[in-house]
Amino acid sequence: MEIIIHIGRHKTGTTSIQNFLALNEELLLNRYGIYYPDIGRDPLMKYHHPIFRDWAENKKNLDLQLINKIIENAKRKSASRILLSSEILSRDSITETKWIQLKEAFNEEILIIVYLRRQDKYLQSMYAEEIKAGLIKSKSTIKDTKTNLDYFQFLEPICRTLTQNRIIVKSFDRAIKLGLYKDFVKNLGITFNDEFQLPPDNLNQSLPWRYLNIVRYANDYPSIRRLFINTISMRLIISLAKIFPSFFNTPLPLTEEQRQEILSRYEESNKMVARKYLGEENLF
Repeated sequence: MEIIIHIGRHKTGTTSIQNFLALNEELLLNRYGIYYPDIGRDPLMKYHHPIFRDWAENKKNLDLQLINKIIENAKRKSASRILLSSEILSRDSITETKWIQLKEAFNEEILIIVYLRRQDKYLQSMYAEEIKAGLIKSKSTIKDTKTNLDYFQFLEPICRTLTQNRIIVKSFDRAIKLGLYKDFVKNLGITFNDEFQLPPDNLNQSLPWRYLNIVRYANDYPSIRRLFINTISMRLIISLAKIFPSFFNTPLPLTEEQRQEILSRYEESNKMVARKYLGEENLF
């Protein structure tokens, strides 16, 4: 039994991919022998965070009983592969020791699928997400967003544990151009076709930067924040941003100089990833 684990990273279309997989779970199982289990899956968000969350936060060990239940259920359904999706596994806290624990817990052949996004775009998207979640307040800036942007360093613990040929590394920036769902099923050896159902295209929509900057200040005051972070307000702002994009989508949190500095800093790391995992010179 092969265990395929899609680990994100964050802000690389994971919500869309997870909803797509849940929507097509019967087709994946019956036509392609791939089991996207509802066991250990959040019923609303469609990801498998419940399997990994407490373990990732060092609250308890991996639930071997739950893992075995998933594997046994896959066998009963005559599946040849199990597909899990959780960007929790792309957190900085998932060390090499954690990867060894995960490998031992599943005791099956594991294949990792990971999407990487160009660092400047990824940092800005993470910053926006943290503002939206209320983690970034008025006195904070994008410099306070802490995440590992060295992708070669990020991949090495996984590589040392599972070996290089058990990791599929993809460029999110390229996947968007091809079509995210089409690109993802290609990782599974599947050609995208009309049988696949598509989730709504408004999942986890981006908020415009001018609005996010206001929300950043509102985060200092929970009662005011609620006026901005609610379904009605966000839908209104997203609609207005489509009418007046040049106003709502400025200013960007990174200046052009800062953006170029980030790209320059990680240029060699990106080339090392591209050479090792893609057999190419450029990652993005």
